[in-house]
Amino acid sequence: MSSTEADSFARALSLEIAASELLRMRVLSVALGVLLVFLVAIFGLAGGAVQHLFIKPVPWWLPIAVLGPFLGYEVAAQLLLRARIARGKGMPVAARFANAAVETSLPTVILWSVSDHGGPSLAFSAWPSMLYFLFIVAATLRLEFVLPAFTGLVAAIEYLA
Repeated sequence: MSSTEADSFARALSLEIAASELLRMRVLSVALGVLLVFLVAIFGLAGGAVQHLFIKPVPWWLPIAVLGPFLGYEVAAQLLLRARIARGKGMPVAARFANAAVETSLPTVILWSVSDHGGPSLAFSAWPSMLYFLFIVAATLRLEFVLPAFTGLVAAIEYLA
């Protein structure tokens, strides 16, 4: 294979990885949006029915404060990546690692919030602790060994913290 073919292959692979990242970000954005609407509805409309699970009252707006910044980040990251793809560029390696770190921090922030309002036993027995597993498994779709390992390391450090 000539160097021109190798460069062409590397560029095509980079664009495919970027397209895969974009799809993964879209799925995560939709999931975060649905979760946000669901939790606001639960705490806003039926808050009394779930408040007995918590040590202190959970305000209806708390899901917006916790999930909103992550949803905003995902939307902004999609816009930036879409612009890069339109210019024929892929996602830089440093940006992929930063994105993995930010996304893996979502379960940590949720756990801290649940722990603050419901105590550590509720936080670690609830569904958000399983998000670490989901993000690590999803990281394998990024087609690099180092990135899922990094995601697992970030998840382990944050879970222990």
